[in-house]
Amino acid sequence: NFKFLGFALGKGKDGTYIRAHEKSMRNIRGWLGCFGIARMKKTMQRWDEWLRRRIRAYIWKQWKVPKARITNLMKLGIPRYYAHKWGSIKAYRNAAGSPVLKRSITNERLARAGYYSILARYESLHLYD
Repeated sequence: NFKFLGFALGKGKDGTYIRAHEKSMRNIRGWLGCFGIARMKKTMQRWDEWLRRRIRAYIWKQWKVPKARITNLMKLGIPRYYAHKWGSIKAYRNAAGSPVLKRSITNERLARAGYYSILARYESLHLYD
């Protein structure tokens, strides 16, 4: 658990590598550029998946009633049968992880809407593979 300037050393099958220290990763956006030499792609991928799921849950919550959900799902290209089948889910977390919502509110649509992708930013700044 050695920490120096927000970094720690890790040991893997490829040898020793630099990673961001656990305490340093509690802040997200501001420090991402500082840790361009650290290996943390899997962590960024998990965070990105979690964030997109939360965004989908929030969108589902905004649609409020089943009628609005069904209408919006159909506007996003989901066939009527599946829109009716999935439109009445009340649990936001379950709806956010559903195949219908992942297919209608895709990662590309979220990116076009301006939602920040931690993984994309990390990959653009990462110096080593």
